[in-house]
Amino acid sequence: MDKRNKAHLLVVTLLSAISLVFSAIMPVNSGFNGEWKMEGNSSGTFILSLSANGNQIEGQQCIIAMEGKKIDCPLDMGIDLKTIKGTILGSTASVTFKSAWSDKLSLATIELVDSKTLKWSINKDPGWEHYFPKNATLKRQ
Repeated sequence: MDKRNKAHLLVVTLLSAISLVFSAIMPVNSGFNGEWKMEGNSSGTFILSLSANGNQIEGQQCIIAMEGKKIDCPLDMGIDLKTIKGTILGSTASVTFKSAWSDKLSLATIELVDSKTLKWSINKDPGWEHYFPKNATLKRQ
């Protein structure tokens, strides 16, 4: 094998290795897609509707709190508003979120535990009135 063929083989091998690394780091995360509902909370409802494309995720919430006195459901209000946006790395998404009633943003983490379970965690209290749970376990609907 001459020098040129060895160099070509080396480049192809390196590109294949890089491709494998990136496919492991940034898979298509369709596992996040769908409707997710909080389990085990009798005082309210927390539903996420999520859509992932590559390493990007977006969606919206439906929150009914205080025995129906506080409602934050953009779709029920006739608004197709993406109130949740972020980036996925592996099985975890770092997202910004906001209420349908406010433009103020805060940060949360969404973890895909398995094909039927998500965990939601607010990273820091937003400092504005909201009814998002600080931590929640949601099940695929």
